Amino acid sequence: MAGLVAEAEQLGRANPPRARRNRATLASVAGIAAMTCFLTVPAATTRASATTSDVAAETSLAGDGPNVVPADPFSLDAPGLAPGQIEMTTVSTRPTLVTGPEARVQVRGVQPDDSLRVTSNGTDVSDAFAPIASRPDQAGGIREGVVPKLQLGTNRFTATAVDGHYGTRTVTLTVIDHPLDGPVISGPHQAPFECSTAASGMGQPTDANCDAPTQVTWYARTNLGKFVPLSNPDGPLPKGTARTELDGRLVPFVVRVESAVINRSITRIAVLDDPGARGPGAAFQPTEWNHNLLYQFGESCGTGFKQGSNSATDVFGQITNLSTSDIAGPFLDLTGELSAGWMVAESTLTTFGVSCNPGTSAETLMMVKEHITDQYGDVNHTIGAGASGGAIQQYLVANNYPGLIDAGTPLLSFPDVLTTAMTVSDCILLNHVFTNNPQQWNIIRQDAVTGEIDPETCDGWQAEFGSDLDPNSCPGGIPKSQIYNAATNPNGVRCDLEDDDVNLLGRDASGQAILPIDNTGVQYGLDALSSGAITAQQFITLNRDIGGFDHDGKFVAARNQISPTEAALIYQSGEITGRGALAETPIIDQSIPPADLVPDLDIHQQIWPYVMQARLEATGDTDSQVIWSGAALPSTAVDVAEAWLDQLDALEASNPGVPRAQLVSESAPAAAAGQCRVGVVGVDGLCVDGLLRTENPRQAAGGPMSMDNLDCQLTPVDAANYPRSITAADLAELRRIFPSGVCDYAAAPVGFTPQSQTWLSYGDATLSNPPVVVPYPLVRSAIPGAGGSGTASSSVTVGSGPLTLAPLLNPLLGPSSTVGGITGSTKRTIRTLLDLLP
Repeated sequence: MAGLVAEAEQLGRANPPRARRNRATLASVAGIAAMTCFLTVPAATTRASATTSDVAAETSLAGDGPNVVPADPFSLDAPGLAPGQIEMTTVSTRPTLVTGPEARVQVRGVQPDDSLRVTSNGTDVSDAFAPIASRPDQAGGIREGVVPKLQLGTNRFTATAVDGHYGTRTVTLTVIDHPLDGPVISGPHQAPFECSTAASGMGQPTDANCDAPTQVTWYARTNLGKFVPLSNPDGPLPKGTARTELDGRLVPFVVRVESAVINRSITRIAVLDDPGARGPGAAFQPTEWNHNLLYQFGESCGTGFKQGSNSATDVFGQITNLSTSDIAGPFLDLTGELSAGWMVAESTLTTFGVSCNPGTSAETLMMVKEHITDQYGDVNHTIGAGASGGAIQQYLVANNYPGLIDAGTPLLSFPDVLTTAMTVSDCILLNHVFTNNPQQWNIIRQDAVTGEIDPETCDGWQAEFGSDLDPNSCPGGIPKSQIYNAATNPNGVRCDLEDDDVNLLGRDASGQAILPIDNTGVQYGLDALSSGAITAQQFITLNRDIGGFDHDGKFVAARNQISPTEAALIYQSGEITGRGALAETPIIDQSIPPADLVPDLDIHQQIWPYVMQARLEATGDTDSQVIWSGAALPSTAVDVAEAWLDQLDALEASNPGVPRAQLVSESAPAAAAGQCRVGVVGVDGLCVDGLLRTENPRQAAGGPMSMDNLDCQLTPVDAANYPRSITAADLAELRRIFPSGVCDYAAAPVGFTPQSQTWLSYGDATLSNPPVVVPYPLVRSAIPGAGGSGTASSSVTVGSGPLTLAPLLNPLLGPSSTVGGITGSTKRTIRTLLDLLP
């Protein structure tokens, strides 16, 4: 089955603790003795009943504790675990989003004298659980294990702890298991679907989901910098095999690569390994792994209906073996990170050139990380890497699915798919006007209207991505008879961007996938008119002739307009990034100024990182993003991001309860500061204005730097907004062109929301419309009372947070109390308080 390790090996479960955050609240016992306390009524607990429905399983809190609290998406912790109380959750993925036959689970708060029993669907699995060391900032008592043999659908995990002091405490967690082939949160799979396992060296697919047997291969890096496959990993290493230093040890530079199909996506997972040191037949143990994951996202933007292909050697980032999935690899020094003990992973469906679908990308990353956690052990930090479309995915997943990556290192970035599509469509429409009247539109005027450095930039946009608007741009493996044809097969497969993303974007009233383009009210060339670069007549002609696209990507006279409902869905779902969880994830955004002057690469303008910066400025928090304009190559961003995360961990441990976004800001190391990393005379060291910083057509039309105004509010044509050269006749013509008005960029966009939702599910095999938020529940037992009664007690708020009152006060009343000077009246007061507890 896809994603299972084919070789006969047992992966070790004794893993070093993750250097993560603890949000547990501390309080002063002295405050109890002084009676400076406030009794609080226990908060209402949430009990989610078990469900047998897989259709809306992810809407369930999946808990029966009786207390359910939300886990932090990064630390997987929550504050307030009381003495003696136990909690349980899955740590490989959210409890309702489990895939495959197993799940890694933690039970926390287990006391040293506890007897712990864990069952899965009534079967005792206690032997799978072993103590693991807690983090420095975390309470002890953690037992962790991989629970096997899950059944598809609903599973019930129950943990029961018993000791002589706190008595019996029990928690029950409902876990929803999905197929390894998915879908889980991205909605129904695309069909048909072109398989590429054979082209990727994994053999012919075994089923319609493009599954293939998992393979494990080993490669030795030579002193000459080449990776040589090992036909016999247990045998002697090739002469000239390089060595690398880990924790003061010199180990052979041998990399183990697992190739598996996960979520119909060809996945490669690479990590240092020394099979010779284990001896023939010994089970693999990831002892050379530092428990950090570098995840490489692939670039470009394709329209799906295919599995995509890659190579087992892509994870090495070799400049001699570039593919569409790892062109950024050499610049990101993947080989160097592998040599330092990092795990490197990538997958075809997190390559936007295969499918430009943010939902599928996040889902695939989630499932790959779950597989790694189940099979290899807990992940300390996950850092995203990748260029262009790979950069888009980092921004989208950080914005919409916090916790899947802890930091990002985008290269040649764009903020999201839909903003990029805005520029693509604008360029195609403008090129159409320019081409139809070349005498009128010379290079200087074209640049003034587009804001670009050269017409070649818009030409590059059109050449690279114009086909994304074409429903007939299907993979070669899909029979022509199945593909859409307006005349002969109107219900055929449509391979355009809107149909690739239809689960996320929805359908319009006619049943067609929503085309996420809106240019109603946009005054193309407004800045050029204001500067005198074009005449009033040229401005009028341009906006009269610009038009739009129909659903087949054909030019039409009418402009495009999405409905307010459609716009609201896009903003609420975070498909326009900037209003989600970005402030909680450190991002080092890297650009390469010379790319602005290279055909095809010139679409990666220096303006794009500043587009995202402007969005963050609107939220009042830009400190999570730093811009390296002119990144040195190979980049040091991964190492700097890891240092940032280490400092964030330490700061969060010592500052429980402080918002993560604030701690992200305060923990940035000096090396992460925004900077200009190439020597350019006259440019300051921080590159405040970037290098070769130009605009895009929508900005040149008077739009904001943030470019997050997808569907603008309209205002009547007003002479005050134009140069004095505009005549009354010109204004009359503009009112005919814009009968509903022109864009008012001072107003919030139509459908805009100041805060987008995170962790949305669009359903599994059944579409969820509208999408639902997936929680991350921690289930907790009742707070035990004194003497092991196991009954719930009230809580007390003292100092900085809640504490359980009865276990702390009871020692003051018994004969074993060593606290002196407590008068009879004080004892009676305490007794009275205890008697009032439920």
